Amino acid sequence: MKVVVAKAVLAFQSTDKYNTILFQWYFKGFELLRRYLIKHGLGTDLEELDFEAVDKEMEADEVALAT
Repeated sequence: MKVVVAKAVLAFQSTDKYNTILFQWYFKGFELLRRYLIKHGLGTDLEELDFEAVDKEMEADEVALAT
């Protein structure tokens, strides 16, 4: 079963659809980082980020933008 799954994953990774999905995730990540740095400044220490706090802050920002 593991071999069949591995072959299926490999086959999917070689398709254009996989590349499109992967690009969309990277693009969204860079967009979120860009917005975070605009809000908090370029001097933000990215190595010390509390990702749970960042997630909560971005969720609150999304809600505020939607209203």
